[in-house]
Amino acid sequence: MQAVEKCLASKLLDTRKAIAGFGQECSVDAALPGTLHLIAKYEDNLKEGLVENIMAGGDSSARGMFLGFLLGAYNDPDTIPEQWLDDMIHYQEIYELLG
Repeated sequence: MQAVEKCLASKLLDTRKAIAGFGQECSVDAALPGTLHLIAKYEDNLKEGLVENIMAGGDSSARGMFLGFLLGAYNDPDTIPEQWLDDMIHYQEIYELLG
């Protein structure tokens, strides 16, 4: 439980420094704390959270997949930037399934 509290408290830190401190690799020991930091810090800003995840470097795909899933479910689907969806072939079908 102390580890989770440490991750949540890290939301006050710069994301790149926090993730570098937790570790940038895709192991659970590194990716989970980094993802918890991102969730706590960008709870209401999916776009900024995903962008900062990428900018933090390392294996951002493991963190990003978990982050996108959780923040996407927590926030309204309309918070996903339209320009990110424009080229998705099945976007309309997926969006209709969410409704």
